[in-house]
Amino acid sequence: MYSYTQLSGFLEGCFHPYMAVESSNGAEKTCRECGVTTLQLIKSFAVENDINYSLEFETHSVPLKSIAFDMEYAGSLHPPEVEEVEKRIEETLKKEEPSLDQLHSCIQSLCDSTALKDVEQPWILPLVSTLCDRCRFGESDLLNHPLAIILVVSSDDEDPLHRFDVLSQRVLQYPAFRSGSFSKAIPFFYFLIHSGDSASPADDIFRNMKSTFNASQCKLIRINSLPAEEKRSTTPSVLSSVPPGCCLRLSDADIAGMMETMHWVMMRSILPNLAKMIRCYTQDIVNDRRGIANALFGWLRTSSSPNLAATQEEEVVLFHANTIEFKIRFVADMAFLVHDYDTCIDYYRMLLDDYKNSNAQFQVAHASLMIALSFFLQANSPSSSGIQVRDMQFYFLQSIHLFDSSSYFSFLSAFLFSLCMSSHEIRTRSRLYDAHTLVTTLQPLASFSSVCSPVSLFWCAALQTQQHRRRAVFSFVLAALRFKKQGLFAHALLALLLAWRQYTAHGLDAIANYLAAETQILLLHQPSVDWDALARVQRLAFSPQHAASHASFFASLHLFPAERFPLHLTDCSLPLLLPHSLRVQYDENAHPDRAFWSFLTDAPDDEDAFAPILGSLARCRLDAARIPQFYEHSPYGFAGKKPQPVLPLGARVAVRLTLRNPLQETLVCERAVLIASGAQVEETQFKLAPQAEQEVCFLLTLAQEGECHITAVEFTLRGGEGGDGTDDGGGDGGGDDVSKVERVVVRQALRARGRRLNQTAEQRRRCVYGEESCLCLRVQKEAVRASCELQSLKPAFFFSELAALPLSLTNRGTAPLTTAFLLTNNYHWFVAQQDAQAVATLTNSQQALPATDFAQVYSLLRPGQTLAPGETITVPTYLHLPEGNGCAFLREEGPHTFYSLQCVLLLGATTITDNNATDNTWRMVRVRREVELKPLLDTKCSVVLDRKDVLFFKVVAENVAEEEIEEISVFSSCPYCHVVEAAPSLLTNVAPGTTHAMITGIASESRKDGKTTSARVLKEERYAPYMDFIKHFNTLEIRLNRMNLVPRIAGREHRFIDVVWTDQEKKRCGYLMKLLE
Repeated sequence: MYSYTQLSGFLEGCFHPYMAVESSNGAEKTCRECGVTTLQLIKSFAVENDINYSLEFETHSVPLKSIAFDMEYAGSLHPPEVEEVEKRIEETLKKEEPSLDQLHSCIQSLCDSTALKDVEQPWILPLVSTLCDRCRFGESDLLNHPLAIILVVSSDDEDPLHRFDVLSQRVLQYPAFRSGSFSKAIPFFYFLIHSGDSASPADDIFRNMKSTFNASQCKLIRINSLPAEEKRSTTPSVLSSVPPGCCLRLSDADIAGMMETMHWVMMRSILPNLAKMIRCYTQDIVNDRRGIANALFGWLRTSSSPNLAATQEEEVVLFHANTIEFKIRFVADMAFLVHDYDTCIDYYRMLLDDYKNSNAQFQVAHASLMIALSFFLQANSPSSSGIQVRDMQFYFLQSIHLFDSSSYFSFLSAFLFSLCMSSHEIRTRSRLYDAHTLVTTLQPLASFSSVCSPVSLFWCAALQTQQHRRRAVFSFVLAALRFKKQGLFAHALLALLLAWRQYTAHGLDAIANYLAAETQILLLHQPSVDWDALARVQRLAFSPQHAASHASFFASLHLFPAERFPLHLTDCSLPLLLPHSLRVQYDENAHPDRAFWSFLTDAPDDEDAFAPILGSLARCRLDAARIPQFYEHSPYGFAGKKPQPVLPLGARVAVRLTLRNPLQETLVCERAVLIASGAQVEETQFKLAPQAEQEVCFLLTLAQEGECHITAVEFTLRGGEGGDGTDDGGGDGGGDDVSKVERVVVRQALRARGRRLNQTAEQRRRCVYGEESCLCLRVQKEAVRASCELQSLKPAFFFSELAALPLSLTNRGTAPLTTAFLLTNNYHWFVAQQDAQAVATLTNSQQALPATDFAQVYSLLRPGQTLAPGETITVPTYLHLPEGNGCAFLREEGPHTFYSLQCVLLLGATTITDNNATDNTWRMVRVRREVELKPLLDTKCSVVLDRKDVLFFKVVAENVAEEEIEEISVFSSCPYCHVVEAAPSLLTNVAPGTTHAMITGIASESRKDGKTTSARVLKEERYAPYMDFIKHFNTLEIRLNRMNLVPRIAGREHRFIDVVWTDQEKKRCGYLMKLLE
């Protein structure tokens, strides 16, 4: 539930030293001019930080680094009535109701057994704080013993000196002082409060005060010194206890005077007097309780009080200020307040025997409670070895057993016990943690009062979820009923949802209908209808076979007045946007097909594919920072945010979202549109069957320079006519009565979350996610834009297929393109080089052979050629697909294999700047395609006979495809080898699943046209792709480099052959290159 650090900090914040205030009616009237009470005004200054003070206890001193005092009116220093405690608890529960996010989270986790986690109680800490605040001033409880009395009189009071006497006598006649429950050895201070609007002679009155009372304890407080026309606009920040909008006329001098006064009161009077009391009381305790004689005869000792009583009314005066028990309790409580837990445990234990001898059961219970708290908080001490769980548990259970079951002290003790034992450290590391023990402690409180009963039941249910989940369902339902009876509908809804969550994981069919019905009723009790939650609950409540028998979501809207339609809802998840489904693309390629567009959101596959190419581009002579999109997919910076994308004016952007219909009826969206600034948005329509999912693409065009913010998406929704996924209204427009259908306009904010950050240990520990900037775009005019298209690119190819893919480049910008480079790391893709010198200038390398650690670079423009706006050029390219698996560009997805083809186009143009100077403008276009590869031919080669002039070898070819291969033959693209006549050197109409062999010879002589098999076959039309390919590219050198064969065959006899296959009807051709050694 909570960690030890959180709980210890919270509990220590619940206990502070006390000062009491007694004020006259005139003083209260004067303070009301500021909008506050005297208590609120003085309490704001009862805090001191960065102090250097020590309190001496019996064996050591405790340094104080800061101190804060609580304040209360002296007339309130008595135990509150039960009705007052219940009223405050009810106010706390109403204030700390479950948040909308918590209810949403609980609703979304219904029917998900993996979502069963710790049950959060958002009200538990404020409730315990309220109990600690209300369960004060109990019998012999000196935690709230006032360490000073401040008497406040106004300068406008009649006879202020007499008013001070009246106030001091009134304080001394209060029961706590009259009976001796509080010591009178505390300082009294006399505060004269004077308003700037008053005409009273404050200085004369103050002078008389100092001559009548102790001059050092008389103080003059000035307020409202600022004129009304010069008042502050906001409340001074130093006034922490003052409501906003009050004390606007306090001048800086007023504030400084009050701070100086309270500093003197605390540091020069209260703390020295407290140190003196502790020193005197400690000496009395040592004389009375320490030593061998006192230890030997301690069992004979009874209370130092003159009489013994069993009733709590008489126990109030049993241990008065002159008794040794009072002194021990005072020192113990003061040690607790200054966090000296070793001393307070020692003194509380010393006190228990005296209380037991006096039959003072309440005092024993309260002292046991304080010992238990001290053991829990003791782990904060530097010398502590950890939480002493066994001792803490013993004293907690003892206090619960001894407290009267009808007292709120019993309720507080049980709650503190459960809270401490449920801390994360004890629950996960201590063998003494037992949820059943906590449940048996809390269960009796369920019948204590109407306000506390549901809280106890809820906590019991939360503990029972760990072991007895069916009992937890019953406890949650009972808590919901009692919360509902108290009018706490949000609490009741949370209890029912948690019961339902337990029910869905461990079925209890008997209460299924009850849970669904009650949950919907409680949702309607909320101040505003939560449509998202109601839709989710309806979807879960109505099974598909009974959905038609229930009123649909949209049909239920007829209860609303007609003038309220269409209903406008914000952040209602109808339809439901699936988390992390948002993807943003834009037409970097300026192509109408969105499959060609690049991603602005995280796209790991694309980023990994383009990373080697962009890495090579970064090593070129061109400064990559001059390319606007180069850093779009750069890693998140240390701030966890990506650079803002820069897009050209007129670019089109696509936002793709996956939507789910959470209802049991068809959902018709008549209009869906993005909400974006500086852009023209396009409307779309869709229809979702019950519980169906669908990806919807929203388009916009960047129409203005500057920034474009995509903030939300808006849906105009109506229900389908049928609940079974059909719309009887006919088409998207519906029937004749469509205008009468209730419509709902839903606007949902769009938020893009990046990937999880892993740069620092803090990011890994806190699960920090990066901040995506894809919804905030910077738009500017761009003179360079182009589109690239690979012609003849089929959705599927065969392994080893050779395909001619002419590349067309169209200038869609406003400036002529002077430079166009293609960079790719696909060594199966061959582009006709147009300007080798331009490539050498860009890469600072001649690149006689393509380097394995650098992308292949091709110029698409010939020397001196430019591409005017609107013009298109076509460059011949060839793709020789891999011959088998093991290639880095292959991706397997089930039984299918896909090949990735990617490149980056680097485009440059000469533009005119604002000062009429020329500048080179650059832009890049990323192109990535995936095609499916199918197996076709499996070959093996082996040498049969090696003669001096001719090497005979056998080629075994197996058709592994599901279709016939028209022809298979053997050739050599090596200029120093040719295939000799041998039979059979040609296979035709090879059926699927069959295996054939060919015996062929190869001679190491220059090819003579017209005399070799290669020359004759290469002239046939069906081999045109192969013939054109070896005509434009030296395949031998390329293959030697890519297969890293040069070191392997250096100085050795070797031959290269190509096993070529063709299918003239389907216009396909390919080859497998083999090395013979």
